[in-house]
Amino acid sequence: MNRTGRLLELLALFHTGKTFSVADLADTLSVSKRTMLRDLHFLSEAGAPLQASPGPGGGYRLIRSHSLAPLA
Repeated sequence: MNRTGRLLELLALFHTGKTFSVADLADTLSVSKRTMLRDLHFLSEAGAPLQASPGPGGGYRLIRSHSLAPLA
């Protein structure tokens, strides 16, 4: 899967409202953790309202007060 497809898939995953660890996202999309971190940074820089929570049980999710338009 190319980067654009991966970014769209990430947005779709985050739209579910769940919290995801970098490892889980990397495994789901078959990329390295480093690639996933670059993709998450890119989405954040592009304006996606991501929140990162450190520690056990933490991960990345969309900020609840924001939402993304549904994918068509």
